Parts: sequence; structure tokens; C-alpha cells
Amino acid sequence: MLDIYNVSGQQLRSLVQEGQDAGEHVAIWDAQDNNGRPGSSGIYIYRLIVDGGTFSATQRMVLLK
Repeated sequence: MLDIYNVSGQQLRSLVQEGQDAGEHVAIWDAQDNNGRPGSSGIYIYRLIVDGGTFSATQRMVLLK
């Protein structure tokens, strides 16, 4: 699972919802929320959850337009 949040903690977009095989994968965020509204430049947070929740990582990222 790969989700994008704003700095207030509101989920904006869910990029990957289903399980994937082990290996390298690419997910591209088009800077839009789940309703198609564009995001503004700024700091966002992504959360990656793998192996059914046995591992999760949360990191910051910067969107520059």
C-alpha cells in the first residue's frame, strides 16, 4: 500500500492498494488527490506498507511545480 498525505495528515491519494510481487516497482504521483484536484507546491508525506503490515515506512517529500 502506498498513500500520499498532506502535512495535516489528511489522505490525498492512494497510489497502490493491492499486493505486488517482490522486486522493484515504480509508482508515479501526478500531484492530484483522489478526486482529481491538483495539489500545490509544498511538503507531502508518503506512507509505504508492505508484507501485510509487517513493515511500514513514512517519509516526507517535496512537490515543486
